[in-house]
Amino acid sequence: MDVCQSESEDLLSNDPGLWPAKLMDSDRTGIVRKLANTESKPFPKDSEGKAFPEYLRYTKAANGREKTKRDWLIYSESVNALFCIPCVLFASEVKKPSQSALGGCGYKMCDVKWRRMYNKLPSHENNRAHRDCYLKWKNLQCSINAAKGVDHHIQSQMLSEIEKNVALLTRLLDVTLHLASRNLPFRGKTQTLGDVHNGNYLGTLEFMSHYDPLLKDHLDKVRNNTKGSRLAHYLSSDSQNEFIQLCAKRVLKSILKEREDAIYYSIICDATPDISHAEQNVLLIRYVHYNDNENEWQITERFTEFKQFHKKTGSEIAGMIENMLKELGIDISDCRGQG
Repeated sequence: MDVCQSESEDLLSNDPGLWPAKLMDSDRTGIVRKLANTESKPFPKDSEGKAFPEYLRYTKAANGREKTKRDWLIYSESVNALFCIPCVLFASEVKKPSQSALGGCGYKMCDVKWRRMYNKLPSHENNRAHRDCYLKWKNLQCSINAAKGVDHHIQSQMLSEIEKNVALLTRLLDVTLHLASRNLPFRGKTQTLGDVHNGNYLGTLEFMSHYDPLLKDHLDKVRNNTKGSRLAHYLSSDSQNEFIQLCAKRVLKSILKEREDAIYYSIICDATPDISHAEQNVLLIRYVHYNDNENEWQITERFTEFKQFHKKTGSEIAGMIENMLKELGIDISDCRGQG
């Protein structure tokens, strides 16, 4: 159900006295849904002050033994009258609509005597027009319930698929954290499942899959995907890099929160060329941090990030440090030392 349809159905009432004079198919569907999700109003006392009798709730079959609930009878609080739900909804859809007041303006409670309804209700429900309207009403209820069942099944499938994906991503992130926390390399010479040279990341996942049915099922799908169809498997080097970056952002956020609590800090900066001879500068911040687990103050040094630059002048290094601190949201006025 789309948003517009939902909003239009919210404007409909479960009170027949408030239903539109001219009903569209969408109105009927909305009203039937509304009635299914709300309790009907209890029947009031009649003009003689007598409560609604239990025997009027049911109609007897021809054999006089089987009872069927009169689910079509409804009370309208807004106009204080009794109505027939299917006749009000579908009177315009049948060839010869019922002339009973139950399908029109309703039986006004000021004129109703329950003892007289004993004959009037059976007369109405045995009317051909009422039976035609009742059949249309029941067919609409069945179609709505069938659609609801399909929607529920689809929704259950979607939730199940979401839960599986969340569980799978949790395992992949756990392996990422395991390797990163031990400073182990992720990739090997190949990225092929089953290859002994495919690196620590894929190798660890393959080992875990021996004891984890969800992971085994996922890796089997990747292995059997020989036709090259698009399969989101999250095992590629790009996915690994993305996981690492997400973890790094989370760690950096915690470091910056610790530094903010400590207020004052010192900076340590050093540089070294990498294998391509590009100068890489590393910035560390040093501060006094209260460790809740150890229940003591500790001097803490934290790595923030690498910065690559080509010149080695003091001016460039100073500018680089200022820009890094600004990007990290660290106020340089709180700096109390450098090294």
